[in-house]
Amino acid sequence: MHRSRAIALLFTAVVLCLSSGVVAGATGVVVLPHAGVLNLDNGELAWLSDPSGELALADVQRADAGGRFTPLYGSLTRGYTTDVHWLRLQVDNRGESARYYLELMPPFLDDLQLYEVLPDGSVRRHLDGDRSRVSQRDFHLPSPLFRLELPPGRTTLYLRVQTTSSSVVLATFFDAPSLQQRLTTQGVLYGAYFGVLGVVLLLNLINWRLLGDPTFGIYASYLVAQLAYFAASYGIVTQYFFPELPVVGDRLVGISLGGMVVTGLLFFQRLLGIDRSRAVVVATVFGVSRVVAALLIVAAFTDYYQRLAALMQLCLIACGLVSIPQLFRQRHGTPEQRIAAAAFALFMVPVLFGALAFAGLIGASTRTLFAAQVANVLHVWLLHFAIARRVRDADLAREESRREAEMARVSAEQERQRNDEQSRLLSMITHEVRTPVAVIRSAVQSLRLVDPQAAPERATRYDRIDRSARRMNMLLELVAAADRLREMHDGAVQRTDLRVLTQRALLDIDPDQQARITLQPGLPGLYVNANPDMLQVALLNLLDNALKYSPPGSPVIVRIEAAPGGLVRWSADDQGPGIPAADRPVLFDKYWRGGERQGVPGLGLGLYIVRGIVEGAGGNVALDDLPGGGSRFTCTFPAA
Repeated sequence: MHRSRAIALLFTAVVLCLSSGVVAGATGVVVLPHAGVLNLDNGELAWLSDPSGELALADVQRADAGGRFTPLYGSLTRGYTTDVHWLRLQVDNRGESARYYLELMPPFLDDLQLYEVLPDGSVRRHLDGDRSRVSQRDFHLPSPLFRLELPPGRTTLYLRVQTTSSSVVLATFFDAPSLQQRLTTQGVLYGAYFGVLGVVLLLNLINWRLLGDPTFGIYASYLVAQLAYFAASYGIVTQYFFPELPVVGDRLVGISLGGMVVTGLLFFQRLLGIDRSRAVVVATVFGVSRVVAALLIVAAFTDYYQRLAALMQLCLIACGLVSIPQLFRQRHGTPEQRIAAAAFALFMVPVLFGALAFAGLIGASTRTLFAAQVANVLHVWLLHFAIARRVRDADLAREESRREAEMARVSAEQERQRNDEQSRLLSMITHEVRTPVAVIRSAVQSLRLVDPQAAPERATRYDRIDRSARRMNMLLELVAAADRLREMHDGAVQRTDLRVLTQRALLDIDPDQQARITLQPGLPGLYVNANPDMLQVALLNLLDNALKYSPPGSPVIVRIEAAPGGLVRWSADDQGPGIPAADRPVLFDKYWRGGERQGVPGLGLGLYIVRGIVEGAGGNVALDDLPGGGSRFTCTFPAA
């Protein structure tokens, strides 16, 4: 609650600083000697519009004598226009000759020409602006600054302003000590500003490299564009890097401004979770604004920059207005979202007032520029805290993932150990049971030898004992095959007739059950490449399952047919209850026994073996539901 109040008070302070106006009612003349700093926004200036841009100093002086200059209360804010503007300042020096200084803001004004009309009628001319070479200026400083040598009497200053940016002019009058203090403070603030943004940029680049989250990359790009815009618009690029090529810094203003808007809106949209499914209007306005900003980057090299810059200011105003409901909704979000919303508000408040001022809709002041810089630093730090929370949450998520992975590894190891124990147990049982099964089969063979003319009842009994012993032997083979699926196809792989192999598998089924199986007629000679003994085991298991899980006496239909793409398809249809959807993901897993719920015995290896054998032959096995009930197991192989 206290945090919300603090943020609200901070917003209020910023708004008051940005919107504070100037009370009119000054003399219209600066009287010297004057100590300290004088903001020329209280009627000291007068202005004249020059739409053609062809007025010379003499023309302007005649217009001034004819009363065509208009007193200016506040700053000059004419928006994006191609008109040239003239400002007039009268200075009445009632003492000795003195040196004063006139500073103009913002620094991105293109062409500034200052004419000093001295009391004796002589004229001094000064050049400045971000399109003038540093060597032509009175001072090698980022902001336009003029040195004024004012003799006793009245000196009239005429300032010609021409710019492709917004026609906003803020003028400040200094004496020498105040200027020195101003420059010192300005240097400290510039250093702090670049230092804060540089540190935050470095931290985000590190996080982007370590975490790979594109949000950090987008934010880092936004900070780079912001640093470039500040350095270019405040004349630092021209002063230190291209003193004799001011056009480079001028172009960079438009490029970095467009880049800052594109990356800034993209970053905030991502961080605040603004998407078209929940905030159509906001997402649309943000998207259109990014497109206009991208066009502005290209237009920085053309004559269309001024028009697009004006359009972009309107887009920024729209972004600020449509974002208000979204920011109110964020107060119920996560702490990260609330911090991001506060940072976005600190970002949008100066942007909104700046856009209104640059569009010529409201006045501007030096307090506006200062408050914008303060708000900018604050919103960068708030965003850093919001992203720091994201880093912390990412670390916690990674730690949780690591713990889950370790638990999964331990669980998998335990499962592997259980499977190994089951395999060893089954292998031991298999070894112990083989000898009794062999004895039973030998005994049956001996009985047939000593009783060659056995009565039908005894012959049938001998057959059932032999089939049961063979079935027991097949189960033993299944257990052995489960442990050698990878090697079993290295044996006798040959071209095998599926129909012949199916008929051979039917001979191992009890005659009472054989009658339930119908082998549909199909094309003869459908061959596959496989180990016939192992493939017979697979087909026999599928037939055995179809018989076991179907109602007694119900038919099982077997089809062998050619399939498109050079394939051969083998399928078995039953009329059982089907396989529940929950069991299908584990249907072919080792030791899974779906029949336990129905009291049907089994080892849980049959379908596991079937899949291994079929896939080892280059095929696949699938389960489908039949329209009238029941299941269909289908094995598909490449034709040989």
